[in-house]
Amino acid sequence: MVNNNELVKIKSQNDTLNIIIQRKFKTNKSFNELNEQEKIEILKYTNNKNIRIFCKKGYDALYKKFFSYEYKLLNEIIITKYNSYDDFESYYLDLNGDIYCDSCYFGYYFTNDEITKYELNKNLLNFDAFISETIDDDTFEKIIERKKEKDKKITENRDKIIRWISRVNEINSYDSFIRKYNYFEKNYTFFGKEVFFSLIIQKFQFSIKEFCIKFASLHDESYGLKIEDILFYYGKEALIEVINNLSDALYSPIIKKNKIKKMKSLVEHFSINSLYKCKSGFDWSKQLFYVLYRQDYDDFQSPFEIKKYMLDFEELAKELNNDLSKCDLSLAPIDNIDIKKYQTDSTTIFPTIYNYSKHMIEKEYFNLKFCVKQKWFDDNGKIILSDKKNFGFFFDFYHYLKGNLIDSDLLECDLIVNLKDIKSINFEGIKVRSTIAKSLNLKQEYLSKDLNYGTEFNISKKYEIETNDNYSISRINLLDEGREISYISDIHLLHQYKNFGCETVNDAFYINRRIINNINKNKSIIQLFGGDISSDYFFYENFIRNLKKNVYANNFFVLGNHEMWPFDGYKLDIIISKYRDLLNEHKMFLLHNNIYYFEDIYFVKEITTKELTEISDEELRQKLRTARLIIFGGIGFSGYNEEFNADNGIYKKVLNREQEIQ
Repeated sequence: MVNNNELVKIKSQNDTLNIIIQRKFKTNKSFNELNEQEKIEILKYTNNKNIRIFCKKGYDALYKKFFSYEYKLLNEIIITKYNSYDDFESYYLDLNGDIYCDSCYFGYYFTNDEITKYELNKNLLNFDAFISETIDDDTFEKIIERKKEKDKKITENRDKIIRWISRVNEINSYDSFIRKYNYFEKNYTFFGKEVFFSLIIQKFQFSIKEFCIKFASLHDESYGLKIEDILFYYGKEALIEVINNLSDALYSPIIKKNKIKKMKSLVEHFSINSLYKCKSGFDWSKQLFYVLYRQDYDDFQSPFEIKKYMLDFEELAKELNNDLSKCDLSLAPIDNIDIKKYQTDSTTIFPTIYNYSKHMIEKEYFNLKFCVKQKWFDDNGKIILSDKKNFGFFFDFYHYLKGNLIDSDLLECDLIVNLKDIKSINFEGIKVRSTIAKSLNLKQEYLSKDLNYGTEFNISKKYEIETNDNYSISRINLLDEGREISYISDIHLLHQYKNFGCETVNDAFYINRRIINNINKNKSIIQLFGGDISSDYFFYENFIRNLKKNVYANNFFVLGNHEMWPFDGYKLDIIISKYRDLLNEHKMFLLHNNIYYFEDIYFVKEITTKELTEISDEELRQKLRTARLIIFGGIGFSGYNEEFNADNGIYKKVLNREQEIQ
């Protein structure tokens, strides 16, 4: 029993933190409004006084537990400690009665005994959510307005640097050069030091060559001037001069030796004529236009790259000779410029026009968080705006959606069943597994009894057993960066659904997630899917849509004979196009008599089937000479197999034996 005297003590403790902040910093700010260093000072002081500071607390109906998040200091870093309580009394006592501020009790019904015993003021208890905003605060128009306000500060900075560079009339000494550099670093640090050199060299060119060479000889690249800049703007002789005058104070003897070796290698391999414009566009973070130049080398050393910055679109167009291929202008401030008078192609990304024709909302539970994603599309189906909100608590998710849970994907949230007694929640339209749906009395879409499980081939089982050991060996590391390659084959989703006793479509989708989560645990940078994922296109499509959430991997697919079955009687090229379009939509790759190759681990290049039929062996050899990894493939070829082939009906009516061999 907590008596009145204890309640007075509790209330005084609630006020203590505000008094400490007022005395220490002469401010009425709350703890959360303080800056990081001020918070650290307060935590040091309160720890010594045995005063605890909580950020959020309340009742989580999903887990049927009370909780609190408590601020702690760990090696001068602020962390939050999660505390959990099985009942209200232990929660109340641990918090010394501090249960009102920054709290939420959605889904908890206080008994009369609790209200009396702890003299609770129900008018001060929050039963809604921690947040106040709803989805109505994130309409297309309101997000655009906030974006414009956010961009305004950055565009003001861009205007300042344009005015500054126009006022710099001459640099006639090294001291003058350094003064300009120091001024830029002090006043325009948000642009990065490399921007100073790009802009100043373009303006004064060879008149400041000797100053740049001297600067590069006396400073390392962290000061913004790279050896690539010297090569690009002033040539090999200039870099040799840097090498000959490199300061001993910059590096240790061993590091200096390696640095000089690298620079000499650049001098040896660099060719201005081998540079190509890798990509171009508008760098939103710097509010500057740019062109990225690149030279690839025959050996395995990193390619030569340099980014050349420009202040306006006209400069960019001139640098590109009016060819906007591979140019990303999506965020460029060029609304009034007629792009049509420039050369463009399918790789040109035009400025975003904020006028949408379609709006889509996704609501889901993923990685232990509730999430609401909004996407707006133009007439061509291109995303022109997106917004994402994550919520750690169901009640915040519910509040943000204003109680509208329809189409919420909660397949991975079995605990949703713990909310079934909360009368205010309408569960109709949510996506959950069949066992949960039954508990919540929800309608379900049952799996069709006519699913195309297909024919089992005993001879293929024999082959699978014989080759199992070959595919179970430890995966080898084929890339220098230590990221592995995974090979996944013959998932046969419909058989998985049967094995797991799936009753509904949502059960099947849940199994897709489990399989994908298991695949993603490897975090491989390349995943090769060797066919026979599903003999039902609907479930194949769902599998691909969920697989795209793996941010680690480049996913490559060949089709198996089972992928043919949903399209019995269709021509093969139509089937291939359908699967290719699906994979392209989700930024994945279909292998069908084409080659994908990596010159580094980040960029995938393709040699199409048409190119392969026209290219000579020597041309192909030269094209792939610097590739670090080459992937070639297509539908499993059984042309030489006289036992197991199209005559057995493995492709149904899509391919006969003659077409299979062809």
